[in-house]
Amino acid sequence: MKKIVAIIYRTFVDRGIDLPHFRTIGLMGFFLFIHFVQLSLVFNINLRNFIIWNPSASKGLQWILAAIYFGIIWLVLALIFKEHKLKEVLVTQEEIKKGRRILWIYLITNIILLIILLIRLGIERGTIKI
Repeated sequence: MKKIVAIIYRTFVDRGIDLPHFRTIGLMGFFLFIHFVQLSLVFNINLRNFIIWNPSASKGLQWILAAIYFGIIWLVLALIFKEHKLKEVLVTQEEIKKGRRILWIYLITNIILLIILLIRLGIERGTIKI
């Protein structure tokens, strides 16, 4: 897993993108969140059991809750994948090129799976009629 994160980190570094570690951790958090939602949809788990969210609260409070939730995820991932450790992982240019291609395929596949699962949920709840 550390090698994959190092490849993503090196991709950002090689492209000269600002804050490569911050963006790498943010991308990993995004993937983690997508997988969490996918698993909850597959196993019919109510996300409100895990995510503190109050739709009737003010927008400001909703933003604060979202910032706390994603901030905790980001902090945990940042502690697991420290920047100096990612710099130590040896990654070849060939692995970076291959990783870029696989990353796009991985992202698109996960978004398609998420859409399919959301459509299935809509059909089960009766909000989408076929």
